[in-house]
Amino acid sequence: ASLWVSAYLARESLGLVSEIHPMLESALKLLPVMIGGLGFTALFIIVPNCKVRRMDALIGGFLSAGMIEAMKFAFGYYVSQFSTYAIIYGAFAALPVFLLWVYMSWLGVLSGALVTSAMPALRSGKLETCLTPGAQLITALSIIQILSQSRGQIPSGQTEQALLDQTMQRPEELGQTLSLLAGIGWIVRSSDSKDTRWVLACDPSNVKLGALFDKALLDRQALDMREQPALEHALGELFTGQGDPSLQDVLLHHDKKPSQPIQSEKQSSTAETHHA
Repeated sequence: ASLWVSAYLARESLGLVSEIHPMLESALKLLPVMIGGLGFTALFIIVPNCKVRRMDALIGGFLSAGMIEAMKFAFGYYVSQFSTYAIIYGAFAALPVFLLWVYMSWLGVLSGALVTSAMPALRSGKLETCLTPGAQLITALSIIQILSQSRGQIPSGQTEQALLDQTMQRPEELGQTLSLLAGIGWIVRSSDSKDTRWVLACDPSNVKLGALFDKALLDRQALDMREQPALEHALGELFTGQGDPSLQDVLLHHDKKPSQPIQSEKQSSTAETHHA
C-alpha cells in the first residue's frame, strides 16, 4: 500500500494524471509513512519471542518507515538522474539496483528492531552490560525479596516491568534470573490479570539457600566438593571472611586434610608410592 501511494504520487508529478488537490497530495505524502510505521510496529510486537511495549515498537516502527521512505526518494532520484548503471549492465541494470534496494531495506528494518530492543535498557539506564561475578545471585535474592513483600496484595505478585524498574536490570538479564528461579520452583508465572505477573511460590522460611547457590554461583554437586576438602575449606574461609587462603593451600592430595600442605619433591619414595 505504501509503494502504491508513492507510485501514484510519482505518476502525478510526471503529469500522467490530472492535478490533485493540495490537501489530498499532502495526505498521500504522509500516508506511506503512516502505513509503513504501523506495519513495522505490528511486526516488532508480534515477531519477537517476548513481550514488547507498544510505545517501544511504535518508535522503532516509525524509524524504519522513515528510513525506507527516505531511501525510496534517494533511489528515485538516482535512477532518474544517473543512467550510467544502464550503460554498464545493459538488460541486467535492474538487478543490481533491486539487490541494493533489498539490502538497504533490511538495514532500515533491522535498525528499527534494534532501537525497539534497546528501549528498555535506555529507560533503565543500563545500555552497557557490566556483569560482575555473583550478580545473578544478588539479583535473584532481590526478586525474592520484592515478591515476598508483595504477598497478600491484590493482584498478587509483580509484573515483569515492575521488577525491571525495581531491580534496574537489563531485560535479558532479568529474564534469565526469572527462568532460573522458576526452574527451581521458587516463583511461578501468573496470567490471571491483564498483565503477566510473577508470584512467589515458596515459603522463604522453609526453602534452603543452597539450591539457588548451586544454580547461580557454584554447583557443589557437579564439582563434587567432597573430593576436594581443601578447596571446600578455603571457600568456607573466603565466604565467612575468616581468611584468604593461598593457592598452595588448595593444591592438596585428595587423601590429605586441608591443614596439610602440598608434598615437596624431597619427600621419601615410600610416601610418593603411597600417594600414587
